[in-house]
Amino acid sequence: IAEAGSGHFYFIEQARQIPDFLTSELGEILATIARSAKVRIAAPQSIRIDCINGLPTSHEAFDLGDLAEDSTTDLCFALEVPETFEGPLALQATLAWTDLDGQKQTTVEEAVVAASHGTSLLTPLNETVIGQVARVRAARAREEALTLNRDGQFEKAPAVIEAEMAQLMEFGDLPAVQSEVASLRGLLSSFAEPMDAIDAKKMRMASYAVRRSRHDPSAYPKER
Repeated sequence: IAEAGSGHFYFIEQARQIPDFLTSELGEILATIARSAKVRIAAPQSIRIDCINGLPTSHEAFDLGDLAEDSTTDLCFALEVPETFEGPLALQATLAWTDLDGQKQTTVEEAVVAASHGTSLLTPLNETVIGQVARVRAARAREEALTLNRDGQFEKAPAVIEAEMAQLMEFGDLPAVQSEVASLRGLLSSFAEPMDAIDAKKMRMASYAVRRSRHDPSAYPKER
C-alpha cells in the first residue's frame, strides 16, 4: 500500500515511533522534485536485463517512484549476454519523470557501450560497484529466505543463503564482498528454524533499505 501511493515501506515496532516516521516521510514529500520516475534500459533483443535491486516494473520500465531533493538512488543491473552475441554491446538508459503538477514529462537519455569480455578482464575491478552489488544481492537473498522461513520451509531458506554466498565468493576476496558473505553465514542457523517475528520484520526492513537506497537502518527511530 505504501509503495503504491509513492511512499515507502517501514517497520514500526512501537507506537511511539510513529511521529518520527511520519515526520521523515512527510519531510520527503515536501522535498519531492520529481514524480513517478522510471528507468528503462534498452538493449539488443537477445540480452536479458535484471535490476538487482528488485524494483517494481511497468511497461518494461523500472519504477523509482517519487524522487526527493538531494537524494541518491543506487541502481545495480545484471546483463545476461548469450555466448553467440557478436559486436559491441550498445545500451540506452532513459530516465523519465513528471513535474509536481503531473503535467510535464521530462526525459533524459544516456548511451553506454559495454566493454567486451576481453577488455573487462584487463580492467581493474571497480570495488565500489562490486561492493554495492554484493550488498544488494545479499539483501535480496535475505528477503527470499525470510519468506521461505515464514512459510515453514526451513530447509529451502538456508539453501538460498548458501547459494548466494557461493555466488558472492566468485567476486573475489574484496573486503566489502567478504563482509556480506560473513554476514550471511552468520544467519544460516537462524533461517533453519522458526524465526522470531520481530527479528524477521527488522531484518526485512533493513534489507529493503539496502535495496531501495533508503536511510541506514541503524539511523531509524528507535524505542525511547
